[in-house]
Order: sequence, then structure tokens, then C-alpha cells
Amino acid sequence: MPVKPLLYTLALSLLAVLALVPDLFPLPTPYADKMLHVLICTLILVWAFFTFKARKAIAIICTFLAAGGIGLECVQSFIPGREV
Repeated sequence: MPVKPLLYTLALSLLAVLALVPDLFPLPTPYADKMLHVLICTLILVWAFFTFKARKAIAIICTFLAAGGIGLECVQSFIPGREV
């Protein structure tokens, strides 16, 4: 497997794990985790623009980020300590 997709997969996996761990670190406001998710997903998408040349790869990453973000928010509602 090429290095770029592997690094991307690791970054997305880390995002998913950190998003699902309850009370990982204290946040200043109730919706700070939502802002943090948006920031991290934006950084991952910007990284895609500089990493991948093919528009198809970027479109796939954008689609998976959107679906993954919605999925993470839904899954968080079932995890004690993650519902806000």
C-alpha cells in the first residue's frame, strides 16, 4: 500500500477513535467538540488537496469525511459521556 493513503487512513482512524472516547479531555463549552470535529475535518480535507492530484480521490475523501462526521455524531449519542 502506498504511504499517502496509509497516512490518510491512520489520520481518519485517529479522528474516529478520539471522537468516540468519552471525557478524553475537558472542553471549555458544551459544543467545543463539534467545533473541534469541523476544524480537524477541514484540516484533513485541505491536506487532501495538497496530497492527492486526482480530483476523484479528493471527491471520495470529501464524501467519506461528510458521511463519517455524520456517522460519528450519531454513534456518539449512544456512548455515555459523549451525548451533548
